Amino acid sequence: MDELEWRRADAKRRDTERDQRVPDLIDLVAGVDGILQAQAGADTGSFTDNPSMLIADQRRAEPTATAQTSPGFETHSKPIVPAAAS
Repeated sequence: MDELEWRRADAKRRDTERDQRVPDLIDLVAGVDGILQAQAGADTGSFTDNPSMLIADQRRAEPTATAQTSPGFETHSKPIVPAAAS
């Protein structure tokens, strides 16, 4: 729903209807918050129970030396383009 549609729909509502929707919105936000907290707890438990997963994730995030120093390529501080052939 775009803003113009929302304004038309909102103009048709009475203040009492809007007041009734506020608790519904609060309940929705609380529900999403509960889901996110449960997921965060589950993720924490997974990493705590299996620390090798965390180490593997760290290794994947680290750039390898060969990728940074491949012959024919400039360093990562400049645009990555093949060097001119000699």
